Amino acid sequence: MTDKEITKYDIAYRDVLCTGVKWRYPENNIFYFTKDGKEYEFEQKYYIDNQSADTDHIRCVIVDQFLPWWKNERIKELESENAALREKLKRSIELPFRVGQELYMIDDFTHANVWKGVCSVIEVMQTLIPQQLIFHVYAAFEDPDNRTVIARKFTNETLNEIYTTREVAETRLAELKGETK
Repeated sequence: MTDKEITKYDIAYRDVLCTGVKWRYPENNIFYFTKDGKEYEFEQKYYIDNQSADTDHIRCVIVDQFLPWWKNERIKELESENAALREKLKRSIELPFRVGQELYMIDDFTHANVWKGVCSVIEVMQTLIPQQLIFHVYAAFEDPDNRTVIARKFTNETLNEIYTTREVAETRLAELKGETK
């Protein structure tokens, strides 16, 4: 079909602009729409028996056929974008803890107590050679016996000395003491 077979229009309805139609009775007509700045060549899904003016016919196609199709296509696009974002998120950095999170550590001098603390700062650095992420976790812990507060810095090598629950820390303490809990 040539450009001469396209009847030009400038009809806007429900945020859709119809710029032209290839009228192909009894076949389904081809509509040229613009929606949200994107152009679409849309084949009417089924024939509309409409004896009224072209404008009404175009409006019926927009409402009954194009917009439902467009919404489904837009949902597919958004789902695809979301899947791509989920993949990107999987490759993002997962921090070992959250600032403000309660943490527990074992008194590393006497192995006598579990100390409760709060994560106050997390630093993340990336080295080039070898390429790796380095975490520094800062936390303040309170000695349960004499209420002394100490600040500790944990690195990648010592992150395994921090526990997220008292139960896990106490189980590890029992292991260190040779007890079973």
